Amino acid sequence: VAEIVLGIVVGAIPGLTATIHLGDARETLPVWRGQADAWFLDGFAPARNPAMWSDEVLRQIAVLSRPGTTLSTFSAAAPVRDALTAHGFTVRKIPGFGRKRDMISAHRDQRAHRCLIAIGGCDQTNRAAIQIGPGIL
Repeated sequence: VAEIVLGIVVGAIPGLTATIHLGDARETLPVWRGQADAWFLDGFAPARNPAMWSDEVLRQIAVLSRPGTTLSTFSAAAPVRDALTAHGFTVRKIPGFGRKRDMISAHRDQRAHRCLIAIGGCDQTNRAAIQIGPGIL
């Protein structure tokens, strides 16, 4: 199902490419050599899936984010907001959708990104949007 939906979305947007990495984010993020323009984190609540919201994963997301990268998640938990802020994202709690009262919208600060260039390098030629978690199909 994901391949069909992904194929429809990618086919509908000229120039959009997508790569699917299956597995634990703690294992797949460190080996990915791209830079993200957008993240959608759909890893359930931190209480139900603490590994997804670990400092290790959120730091790796920051390293893999270009300046100005956007991030959104249905989680509005204070520890998630605090960790994203600590890793260089400007975070806002905004109204959620459906039964979700609040959600997070964030973007990667330019200044914070410069501090991480030496860690992961930057490839400005390819653009990417990343979803972590099962998502909404």
